Amino acid sequence: MGTYFNGFMFMRQVLFLTWFLLLLTITNSFSSLQLLCHEDESSALMQFKHRFVINKSVSSYPFAYPKVASWKNNSDCCSWDGVECSEDTGHVVSLDLSSSCLYGSINSNSSLFHLVHLRRLNLADNHFNYSQIPIRVTHLSRLEYLNLSLSKFSGQIPSELSQLAKLSSLDLSYNHEAYSKSLGTLVQNLTSIQKLLLSSVSIPSTIPESIANLSSLTHLVLFKCGLYGEFPVIIFQLPNLLILELGTDQDLVTGHLPAFNSSSPLKVLGLGATANDTLPQFETLGLGSCNLRMFPDFLRSQHKLQWLDLSGNGFQGLIPKWMYNASTDTLKVLMLSGNYLTGFEQSPAILPWSNLNVLLLSGNMLQGSLPILPPSIQSLEVSDNAFTEKFPPWVCNMTSLVELDLSNNRLSGTLHPCLGNFSRSLKVLSLQSNNFHGIIPKGWAKGGNLQVIDLSQNQLQGQLPRSLVHCSMLEFLHVGDNEIHDIFPFWLGTLAQLKILVLRSNGFHGVINDPETNDTFLKLRIIDLSHNDFSGNLPSRYFSQWNSMRAFDAKKLTYLLVGVDGDGWGGSFDYSFTITNKGKEQEYEKILDVLTVIDFSCNRFRGEIPEAVGNLTGLHLLNFSNNGLTGHIPSSLGNLKNLEAMDLAQNKLVGEIPPELVQLNFLAVFNVSNNSLTGPIPCGKQFDTFQISSFEHNPGLCGRPLSKTCGDSSLQRPSIFEENQGSKSLFEFDWKVVVIGYGCGLVVGIFIGQIMIPKEHDWFVRIFRKKQQTRGRVKGRK
Repeated sequence: MGTYFNGFMFMRQVLFLTWFLLLLTITNSFSSLQLLCHEDESSALMQFKHRFVINKSVSSYPFAYPKVASWKNNSDCCSWDGVECSEDTGHVVSLDLSSSCLYGSINSNSSLFHLVHLRRLNLADNHFNYSQIPIRVTHLSRLEYLNLSLSKFSGQIPSELSQLAKLSSLDLSYNHEAYSKSLGTLVQNLTSIQKLLLSSVSIPSTIPESIANLSSLTHLVLFKCGLYGEFPVIIFQLPNLLILELGTDQDLVTGHLPAFNSSSPLKVLGLGATANDTLPQFETLGLGSCNLRMFPDFLRSQHKLQWLDLSGNGFQGLIPKWMYNASTDTLKVLMLSGNYLTGFEQSPAILPWSNLNVLLLSGNMLQGSLPILPPSIQSLEVSDNAFTEKFPPWVCNMTSLVELDLSNNRLSGTLHPCLGNFSRSLKVLSLQSNNFHGIIPKGWAKGGNLQVIDLSQNQLQGQLPRSLVHCSMLEFLHVGDNEIHDIFPFWLGTLAQLKILVLRSNGFHGVINDPETNDTFLKLRIIDLSHNDFSGNLPSRYFSQWNSMRAFDAKKLTYLLVGVDGDGWGGSFDYSFTITNKGKEQEYEKILDVLTVIDFSCNRFRGEIPEAVGNLTGLHLLNFSNNGLTGHIPSSLGNLKNLEAMDLAQNKLVGEIPPELVQLNFLAVFNVSNNSLTGPIPCGKQFDTFQISSFEHNPGLCGRPLSKTCGDSSLQRPSIFEENQGSKSLFEFDWKVVVIGYGCGLVVGIFIGQIMIPKEHDWFVRIFRKKQQTRGRVKGRK
């Protein structure tokens, strides 16, 4: 009985599967038949094709091509270029012939209007020989998208377009010969419209309040339409409006801006010439990051501005000459950073604002000579541009300067001697990443306030001037990537505030002798001597004195910055620091004051690693790689509880890897390759995550992750990593947030994210986001 039942069930399953496959075949065949283009629509498309000449010169798009050229009779039109059919009915529902090089007239007899199932029609960027937009387009009652822009239509736009009630996007832009007598009549019934683009279409009428009834509207672009009258303020309050552009209609539009709240969706607002007599005289005006594309014309009549922020917009080309007349006697702060500006319309650029304190031009494409500034200037930031002149001598007349940032340009020549004997007001001097050569000025005066000196990435030569010892407030000195030939500047150790010292990639040489006193470099937190020619033993007494590398308090995180309160404007400048790893660059746009770094890699140090290094318990990054160090790895390095990267590769170290290093819970990078180490590799915790490359080329090492066993199988314990393969690794977050690296240069990373809030990965990324344009730049935060 059981056998019979099983056979019955088997036959039932076979019959069901056969029936299912047959039904699937029939369905697919039916669908295939339905996808074939309808014969009348295919004929209509071919007739439309034959009404036009192919002329590649008529399209403005550089990659335009004649889509209709591939259309062939006796083939399925649903497969034609630019044609899309419904999967359910086979009817043509979309026709995109934009930039198809079509030349010829189009009228109401066109076979195009036989395609009554069309939902999308795009004929943009063709040449329809100044024919009128046919009224019969309204027969395409299913249209949701209509784009006839830049196609040489002329004459009156039929008001019947408003009968296309399903339209969500209408673009008639740049048909310069086309016009409409009334904007209200044109759009009155377009209740579903989301995008209304009518740039350069003549519409000599007022803007009706009825547009505010188009509640779905997201884009309203009426650039150069000849509109006039008062702009209804209620339109600003459309609930979904993202982009509103009125452009430069000189006769338009009076009115005023409403008070926008934080929930307003508006992202782009282009008002062009809103009448000036309707706006108040501002003293403070912030238009930063407003997606403006041109300088607001109403600034012409502003005479009382003191603070003007136009940064982070889309300004291109030259700064217009008329801007020089805006608030000439009152303007103190002008921010134009983060645009696409290339120069000044008036040349030479002698800025007229007699009381200007702050000028921010960073992050543009400015070329040629720097603008000539009034002597009142306190903060000048022109980094990340393409200025090409020699060091401007007029800078020496800027006796009120607090911050001078010329970094990341193409400036050349020698540094003017006046820099050394500059005014006592200067706090920030950043000339990084230019083409300056010659010696660093020697006469650095006493009593100055300099906190930051960044001369890195130039071709400076000679020695570090000993007079830098007079800069008693100095916290940050970066002269990396130059051609300086000198011994170690031990005399800088008397600078009580010095926190960051970077000498990498120069010609520093000789032995670093132990200090003669016990109060040397007391606040030093970051020191980078990599890629030089230092020799002798590592300076153990220095390691014993660097008390600031012992402290670590994650509860008091602050950034290293310089306050610049010129005339009370409240600016500050964050220290910026770049680390090199395998030829790639990682920039810390802000530096937490808990970050501690020692990088002595790629020199000729010899002897043993001092035990005193293990006392620097706040250390995050330690790199002694590519030297000639001998002896054992000190077990005291196991005291570096906050260490996240240790690179000892390419030395002559011997003995075993100290098992105490397993206690370093934050260690994400460990490299001891290319030494003469022996014995078993420690197991457990972070050591179970390190790759073979961390240990290779040590013939005497054994144990995981190497293939060489240590003889006693009991030593090969299952790793934590293997035991937890099925679940999220305890240290998976380490690898997401720690920027890791090996080899010469600074090994990178800071594990603050794990110490603070383990799940706040986005917070960590925002603090340490990558920026490859600059290295070691001191950048202002306004």
